[in-house]
Amino acid sequence: MMPATHSDASSTLVPMVKGLLITTAILEAATGVGLLLAPALPVSLLLGATLEGSAASTVARVLGAALVALALACWLGPELRGVALWPAGVAHATLALWCAGCLLGARGE
Repeated sequence: MMPATHSDASSTLVPMVKGLLITTAILEAATGVGLLLAPALPVSLLLGATLEGSAASTVARVLGAALVALALACWLGPELRGVALWPAGVAHATLALWCAGCLLGARGE
């Protein structure tokens, strides 16, 4: 009997990971769309709480948009790899530095 090679392990792992990403994308998209359209229902189902005020509803809708974006990234993940990875990384690092600069500047006032 031959020992399992790296290619054998990766050939069974790739479909499993792809299935996991697709399942995750579907669940995230459903939750995100629910939060976007009727935020009170998913919040009450997930947290057992009610949304008090328009600010809470707005935060729930922003979370819904973020979940839809995350679902899209999970669905298209392997196809997006490499296309805009470095520009996105640089943009996020720049924004993080900007936020840190703003926070440090506000503390100094």
